[in-house]
Amino acid sequence: MTLSVRELDSVQALEELAGAWRDLLARVPHDSPYLTPDFMIPWARMLAGSYRLAVLAVHDGARLVGVAPLFERRLSQWGVGFVMRSFPLHGLSPPFDLIVDPQAAGVIDALLDHLHADRRWHLVELLNVATGSPNVTGLRAACLRKGFHFEDQASLTTTYVPMAPSWEAYLASLPRALRKTIRQGERRLAQSGPLRFVRCPQDGMTVPDGIAMALSVIANSWKRFDDEAVDWPAFFHDFGARLAARNMLCLRFLMVGDRPAAYHLEIDYQGNLHGLHNAYDLSMGSGAPGAVLLAEALRDAHARGCGRFDFLGTKEYLERWAQAQRDYLRLRIVDRRAVARVKTAVYGRVAGVRKARAQREEEALRLARLGRPPAGADEQVPT
Repeated sequence: MTLSVRELDSVQALEELAGAWRDLLARVPHDSPYLTPDFMIPWARMLAGSYRLAVLAVHDGARLVGVAPLFERRLSQWGVGFVMRSFPLHGLSPPFDLIVDPQAAGVIDALLDHLHADRRWHLVELLNVATGSPNVTGLRAACLRKGFHFEDQASLTTTYVPMAPSWEAYLASLPRALRKTIRQGERRLAQSGPLRFVRCPQDGMTVPDGIAMALSVIANSWKRFDDEAVDWPAFFHDFGARLAARNMLCLRFLMVGDRPAAYHLEIDYQGNLHGLHNAYDLSMGSGAPGAVLLAEALRDAHARGCGRFDFLGTKEYLERWAQAQRDYLRLRIVDRRAVARVKTAVYGRVAGVRKARAQREEEALRLARLGRPPAGADEQVPT
């Protein structure tokens, strides 16, 4: 049977696909919660004002056999218009991928044929695809057959903690200075009130109340949301409700008395915990609340028999917590037309300048909000 490809350009269309999407994921060897409709749909809704949805769904008859979660951006520089389709990134850069049924032949070729027939784009950029993904070799071979220019280069390295035989064994493996930071942080924080750890919804806190508390911590941290282009609170409420409905939400707090000092948002998926976002109250920074809460999260992960705890980042301080890494690639597919190659070259130069400037601005903002260089041990899972 001939494969059919349909472009989904609305959140409602994604909602209607969600059941078949989950069925497809059950047939695909993957372990990323960021490929699920539970992440992608609220993410798409939040970014609807910044991107045009161009998600491609591949069907074999009535059976869904492939999803390409592409979002479209229109850029302009020096009077040159440029259209890029990419995975939906905004602040966070989680691992993404194409979702391809391994038992279905020709899915990637069908996607490329559809893209070739659609002349509205110049570059497809798939950021943070795992180096071991079969779609890397599949895309490379299909691009060669179809005459597309294909590029791949390193884009991201994430760290993770494989569970040790016991929490005690893992704790003993940590650097002495880090263990000292955790102990001292607990003592300092305890001077302001009794310490306790709370999980939502596992400890009886409602999801709306938990999200509201998390947003209050974020508002008092250097990570507070100043981006008026997107509605982060709405995303958190939508995302949290969806995760909780599928028993995937782990919203964790360190309470000092009745006040939340730090929070973690984790996704419980396929036996692993994925740290997505976190923050700590700057007024309690001297007590290293982030390090104290992360230690509790890792203790809990060991107690629950998780396979690993994934960090969504690569900052140097994470190496003190994590013993293993995963590597990811940026894949680029350039349209055959000469004008597309020229525009892609221009975009590449502009993107490099913008990325460097954004990194400098983010670091300056972080230091300004902290009022000092941050203590590395008090940082956590990066955004």
